Amino acid sequence: MGDGILELAARQHGLLSRPQAVAAGLSEHQIHRRVSAGHWERVLPNVYRVHGAARTWLGELQAAALWAGANGALSHGAAAAWWGFSRFESAPPELTLLDRRKPPPRVKSHSADAFAPGEVVLLRGLRVTSRLRTL
Repeated sequence: MGDGILELAARQHGLLSRPQAVAAGLSEHQIHRRVSAGHWERVLPNVYRVHGAARTWLGELQAAALWAGANGALSHGAAAAWWGFSRFESAPPELTLLDRRKPPPRVKSHSADAFAPGEVVLLRGLRVTSRLRTL
């Protein structure tokens, strides 16, 4: 139970989401116990950083994308940064959301009713607006 969760977090800048932990076989109680014991730190609602993982700018983008899940994508300056456009190297976390959730502090959001086919792609494990939509 929970096999591979640390490997997953290692690929995601030390981060993981509650849905990912549950999909890996952890119960709500096991998640709560890891947070209470200090093994995991809550970064955003339902997003955790494994103890000892460095806090990085790319990790902040990763955390925002994990929080958004399937109802959003990194967009605007954050998407440009994830694509590697040098002018956007320190862009803050920014999302386009398909639902009306209020974003957590430090995360800017925009809303959309839908994404057209091809406007969102999976890039290095994250949902991000396509190059064309980003530009």
